[in-house]
Amino acid sequence: TVSAVSAITAAMIGATAAVVVTASYANGTAHFYVPRAQPGVALVQYYGDASTATVRDALARAAPSARIGVGSGGAGTESLNSAVQVRHPGCDLRIAGGVAFDATGRGVDLWGPDAVPAACQVESGSSFWWSLVRADQTWLAALTGPPDPAVPRALDAGHAVALDPAALGPGGVTLLSYDDQDRPRLVQATTIPAVALRSDVIGPTVVLGPSADPKDWTFQNPIFAVVPPDGADSSEFEAAIRGALEGLSTEPVDPYDPPYALYVERGYVDDARLLALAVVGGTALLALVAALSVTALALSDARPDLATM
Repeated sequence: TVSAVSAITAAMIGATAAVVVTASYANGTAHFYVPRAQPGVALVQYYGDASTATVRDALARAAPSARIGVGSGGAGTESLNSAVQVRHPGCDLRIAGGVAFDATGRGVDLWGPDAVPAACQVESGSSFWWSLVRADQTWLAALTGPPDPAVPRALDAGHAVALDPAALGPGGVTLLSYDDQDRPRLVQATTIPAVALRSDVIGPTVVLGPSADPKDWTFQNPIFAVVPPDGADSSEFEAAIRGALEGLSTEPVDPYDPPYALYVERGYVDDARLLALAVVGGTALLALVAALSVTALALSDARPDLATM
C-alpha cells in the first residue's frame, strides 16, 4: 500500500513539473514567433523545369478561387559569376557564398563574436527568402496585408518597397552588383526610389515592382504567394497545391528532395502540447493502476477480519 501511494504521489509531482516546463517552453517560443505571411497564405518556391506561367496555371487550377501573387528572387546579372546585394547605409560588407569581405577586400568572419557591424544586421530575411525580390501587389499584400496606398503606387512606378527601413538611404535603396567569382568586385551601384513598409512578417529586405529591371539584372527563381478563399480548409488547400506541384514533374517526386518548397502560414503551432497531453495521460493511467493496486491490497488485508464477523 505504501508503495502504491508513493507511486501515485511521484507520478503527480512528475506530471505537474512536466506540464509546467512544456507550458513555459511554449510561451517562450510563441513570444518569439514571427510569421512569414498572412494567415492561410501558401508560399511556393519552384526549382523544376516548368516555366513561371506553367506553374501559375497549375496553381490556379488547383485552387480556382485563390488569388495568386507572383514574385522572383535570386537577382544577378548576365555574368555567370555575379550577384546583387541590398546595401544598408553604413555597412560596407560584400557577401558572396556565405563569405564576407570589407571594402578593402579583407575577409570577415560572419560567425565570429561581434564580427558583423550593427549596420549590417538586417531585421528582415529568412531561409525562405532572398534579400531582394521583384513582385506584384498581390504577392506583397499576401505577406504584409493591405498596405498603405503609397506602396502600390511605388510598385506600379517600378520603384522599391523596403520591408527593413534600415535599408533606406538618401534617394531610396542602393543595390550593389558585384562579381563574386573570388573576392567580390563591385561592378555598379544603383539607387532606386523607395518607400518604407513596416511589417510584422519575416520577408525579403527589399521588394521591387514588376516593371523594375535595372541594367541587365535577371531574377531567375519564381516565388508564388497563394491566398486562399475565405473559409477554405487549410489541410485540403495545402494538399491541392502540393498535388499541383508534383503533377508538373514527368518523373516520380523524391519526397526527401522535391523540386519545390511549400509553406502554409498557420501561425504559431504549439508542438509541446502533444507532449504535455501524453505526460498527463500517462500519469492518469499510472494513477489508475496504482489506485486499483491500493484497493486490491486493502481488500486482501481486510479479508481475515471479514471472515471473523
